[in-house]
Amino acid sequence: PAPSPTPAPAPGITSFVSYPNATSLGSVSSSWGGIPAGFEVQNGALQVVSGLGGYGEYAYDASQTGSDQGVEVVRKGGTFPGGLAINLMMNGSASHYGVTFSANSADFRREGVAYGSSYSIPHSINWAQDATLKLTKVGNVIKVFGNGVELYSYTDASPLTGGSPGFSMTPGNDVTLLRLTSFNSSPN
Repeated sequence: PAPSPTPAPAPGITSFVSYPNATSLGSVSSSWGGIPAGFEVQNGALQVVSGLGGYGEYAYDASQTGSDQGVEVVRKGGTFPGGLAINLMMNGSASHYGVTFSANSADFRREGVAYGSSYSIPHSINWAQDATLKLTKVGNVIKVFGNGVELYSYTDASPLTGGSPGFSMTPGNDVTLLRLTSFNSSPN
């Protein structure tokens, strides 16, 4: 019998491990909005294109929309400069939920404004190892996870709608310090 074909990943899941160097995010899929040309695959992980790191780049999966959303990224282990954010309800404007990770804390925001006790959410993520970061919105409850541990939960009395799940990276001068091996826009 013929060998079974390799199963396709579930909708919304992208692994960057097998793409050749210099593959742009826009070449991985045409469904990316934002600035997909600002990202490229290098050595099996997605990173900001060299020379753009200090400015930061963002992208979102425009094929994934709806009132309930989730985003999950796996960040390749190593020195962590901060500047990695995952977002929901992105549409190229400030109208979205986002969480930005730093060395020992995370900052949750709605439309750019910190909510409740969310300005400095402590965590114990070991950045030397690969880290799985997740943000979900189901109904009016938004949750932040680091390596499977719930770090924060927020109930929004007037939840945002529309937009798509995405991420942004501002690695500074060394773009190799923020690298994603996978992106999942439907982890709920």
